[in-house]
Order: sequence, then structure tokens, then C-alpha cells
Amino acid sequence: MQTCTAVLLDTVSIQGYIFQSNSLKDNIGASHLVTEIFISHLAKALAEVTALPSAEITTIIENWKKSGSKGPCPAAEIPFECGYIGGGNALLFFCSPSLAKQFITSWTRRLLVHAPGMATAVALDDAFPSDPSESGGFQAALGKLFHRLNANKGWFTPQVQLPRHGITTECNRTGLSANGFNTGVDEFVSATASAFISSAKQSSEELEKKYLEERAKDYCFSNELEDLGGLPGKDSHIAVVHIDGNSVGELFRGRGARDLKTLRQLSCRINKGMENSFDRLISRLTGKEDKDEKLYGKIMQALGHGRDQDAVGTQEYRVSREVLEQLRRDNTLPEEDLSLLKKRMQDRRMGGKKKFLHELKKRTGLEFTGKIRTDFLERVEQRKILPIRPIILGGDDLTFVCDAKLGLYFSECIMKEFAKTEIEIKGKKLSSCAGVAVIKTKYPFYRGYKLAEELCKNAKKRRKEQKAAGSYLDFHIALGSVTDTLEQIRAADYRNHHFTGDEGSLLYRPFPLDPEKNCADASFAELRSALAGFLKPGWSEVRLNELNRVLVLPKDERSAFIRHLEYRKVSLPELPGGNDYIRHLFAGGRTPYFDLLEIKRFYPEFVLSSEDFQGKRR
Repeated sequence: MQTCTAVLLDTVSIQGYIFQSNSLKDNIGASHLVTEIFISHLAKALAEVTALPSAEITTIIENWKKSGSKGPCPAAEIPFECGYIGGGNALLFFCSPSLAKQFITSWTRRLLVHAPGMATAVALDDAFPSDPSESGGFQAALGKLFHRLNANKGWFTPQVQLPRHGITTECNRTGLSANGFNTGVDEFVSATASAFISSAKQSSEELEKKYLEERAKDYCFSNELEDLGGLPGKDSHIAVVHIDGNSVGELFRGRGARDLKTLRQLSCRINKGMENSFDRLISRLTGKEDKDEKLYGKIMQALGHGRDQDAVGTQEYRVSREVLEQLRRDNTLPEEDLSLLKKRMQDRRMGGKKKFLHELKKRTGLEFTGKIRTDFLERVEQRKILPIRPIILGGDDLTFVCDAKLGLYFSECIMKEFAKTEIEIKGKKLSSCAGVAVIKTKYPFYRGYKLAEELCKNAKKRRKEQKAAGSYLDFHIALGSVTDTLEQIRAADYRNHHFTGDEGSLLYRPFPLDPEKNCADASFAELRSALAGFLKPGWSEVRLNELNRVLVLPKDERSAFIRHLEYRKVSLPELPGGNDYIRHLFAGGRTPYFDLLEIKRFYPEFVLSSEDFQGKRR
């Protein structure tokens, strides 16, 4: 039997690494570093041990996406082959065990320097079958390799972080020793934080190149939570969203991985499916399609930035080479000021106007006033900041942050697009689950992510209980701190305590995104459509607040409220499952109206009032 040496690479505690800082910029930089360990650092380590030219290394790595090979076949002239890269791990094949071990040494050593704090795990099999004709050989060997990888994770924890010592201060970003000065933030930070900061800029540039293209001159992504749509000076909230594909691991370890060719195709399609789903949303926001050209304006209007369709929203200000040249030609600024700007401000992005002027003074020592300031700001480049920023985008995972009022809407859009991804496995369709955590902008970001992750797991649990095939969604509105687990919070605070036993739940969530064949529960789509009933005359804010209040009151007070609605000829929104909800507010020990009220508060009203979103149950 023909064999080769297989190496499976993985990261350990990737979420803890990415979210160890409470700065969005650091989180973005850490996420980009995680991606780069399987791109640039992988290529450089391979170049070091194989002595092949960098261009050839890159070609060999990229070939896995289009290779029709059914089995690994590294040879002496091409000493390695890439099986696949995706989902936070990579599979490589080498012609000899010694070369594989040299690569592992080179790769992990590079990460100690360029991605400090990144913990990895490796599994090696020097008798991996390379003959595709052997029935079931590849699938069994791959399963064995994954089992060995999981065992290695528990067997050895590498020391990848310099220990703290008493001769330096503590880094206020990571809590580690602040052992280096970073010019980007003008302060001493840890080596880990410094790597995050440097990587964040590269991440933004690559993100704009990939998803904005020619639209980058008008739109951009931001690295600041305050720029995601909330109005300055207001009590702003953000939504942290975690979307994860369903049963993707089973596809890789089961029928989906019967041979290398199928494994590669599956990996490519899942990764491309999530990327395309995000790209579709960005295309709509930036008006790439004519029918969606007003969506950005409508969203900004919904967030309170204006009443017209062309609401501007938050702007990014920057000084570019072109602006500096124009200022020089027009003599708008004194020559000494221009020289200083050229030296210290060239191609520097500074966020909103207030932040821009603050940074301008900080970096140059100049403070423009009067007409010079007005002329200068008119000529500075401005781009509209998109109200969404992805943090993790790879494989079947997507974690992003946006304004609180857009989390549910954006999640729904992305999940529906992802479900359209076609995979060539009979009887299998892709779906996903999402957790949407609405938190205060200043709340510790890592806790917000952990809450979103817990919500996603809760949605997966409900999906499994219902034996459903589609996508599920769960969300939580945390207007204060979160100290207990999600289960504890809901058991204590989301109940009508006048009920006995397990009844009286205020929560209908988590729910399927779209109607399920064998599920009597209303879907998120049906709940969202029912919300149109709250937009009709008679449902003032006072009455909506009264409905929210009576949901925790005894039965006689709930009945009195329903009689009051009947007398005023005001109807409660209808939902699938009969009229019990309308007659009693509760049915089956729970109510959907609390969820409806929370969705209404954190969902764009222009979408709810649209005819396209007021369909009936299919």
C-alpha cells in the first residue's frame, strides 16, 4: 500500500485568543493573525524546509482548491501537498516523516515570534494511505488523525507566552507585561497586543479589497464600536452575533470525507457559502444592485441619523496623497503645515470628524480654526462607515458586531443566503444556528461574545430536540451586566411567577428561522411578519408597554387587559397554532408576545412595514 506522511494542524482556544482584549481593533487583529498562520506563515515555513521558491510554494498550496486528485500524492519533485485549509485547521501531506517534522518545528517557531500567545496542536501520521483506490482507507485514516489531534490537545499544553515579570508595567489591553512601545497607539503594550495592532490594519485593507472593491472609495469598515451606527452621546448598544453551521464536523468526518477530492470540494463550498452570504449583505448595503441603492439610507434613518432616504450616518475622515497634493496646489494651507501633514498624516484614517480633529492635533501639533479648518475638512476624503464589522469569517463560522437594532435583521439575511449553498452530498443541505447578544457598547466585549456563543449553542440544542433540518435563532437583550449563565438568567427573570411548575415562561425563543414541516412552533419569519399588527392604529407605545407589563401579572389582570382590547377593537397579532394566545396571552405554558415586543424594539421598522415581509405561513 502506498503511504505518505499526513500532518493535521489546529489552533487551541481560538476564541480566548481573539477576544482576550476588550478593544475591537485588537480582536480584529487577533482574528487576522489566526487566518495568517495558515496562509503566510504556513508558506514561509514550507519555503524554509523545502528550499522551493515562494511563488512555487504559493501555487502548490492554492492548488488544493482546484485539484481533482482523489488521494494525496506528494513526490520527491513536489515534496508536499496541501489537503485543505479551512475551519481553523489545515491538512498537509509530505513525502517523508523527517520533512514533516522539520516543517512542524519551523512553523511553530515562527508563530512564537509573529503570533505570540497563539497555542496550536498538531497530529502526525507517517503511514497515511495515498492510494485512492483503497475503499474507505482515506476516510478511516482521516478519522484516526482527528482522534489523535484531540488526544494531543489534552496531552500537552505548549508554553507560548512570555511569563510576567516585575520590571515592567501591566499592558492595559491584555494584562500581560508591557514589554514594548507601539507607535500606533503611543504607549507600552505587550508583544501580543502589539501583534494585534499591527495586524488590524492589514485586516481592514484586505477586507475592503475583498468585499468592497471599487466601492471602497465611498464605503469602509470601522475598527471602532462607536462608529457602527449609534448616535454620539446616546445610550448606545451593539449586537454581537455568532453564526455557526450545523453538523459541518459530521460532514467532514462522515460521508462528506470519503476521499480527498470530496473533502476539498466540501471545504471550498462551505467556506465560499459563508463568504458569499456576507458579501451579498454588503452588496445590498452599498447599493451594488440598483434595487438596493437606498438600503444604507433606510438603515441610517432607522438608527436615527436623519429622516430622508439619503441619511448620511457616520463618516470616516482621512488624509490621502491626492488630498495633500490638491491642498498644495490650491495653497489652502500654509506650506509648513502641509509639510507636517505629509510627514505625519499621510494615508492615516481617523474615524469621525471629532476624532479626526483630535488626532490631527495630537499627531501634528496643529489646530486649524476658522476658514482654514472649513476648507480643510471639505477637501479631506470622507467615506460612509458600514454599520457592521466582521471579526471571524472563515469556514462555517461568522462572528460580527453591528448596531443593536440590526443584529437580528443581518443574522436573518446571512443565514438565509448560507442555506442556499449547494453541496454535492445526497440528502444533505446546509443550515446554521445563530446567537444574537445585545449589550452596551462599553460592556466587556469578550463577555458579549461568550453570551452570543452560548445563545448559538442553545439554538442548536433546540434544533436537535425538534429533530429539525433548518436554521435556528436565539437572542438575548442584556441592558445591564451578565453574571449568571443564560439558563440561570432565564429561569429567574423571564417567568410569570403566578404560574406553577414549569409553566409561565415569557420566552418563545429559540425558534426556527423559517417554518419547519413537523414543528408547530411559529418561526422567526412568522413572528416578524406578525409584528406588522403592532404597527396598526391602536397600538401606541403606551399600550405596548401595558402589554409588556401584564405578561407578569395574575390571570385576572391579564383577562381584564384582553377585555379592554376587545372593547377598544384593538387586535393582538395572530400567530400559527390557534387563538389561545389571543384569548389568554399564554398557551402551552409560554407566551410569544414578550419576544415580539423585544424583536420590535431591535428590528428595523422599515423592514417590518414592507409588504415583502408580511407573508403568511407557508
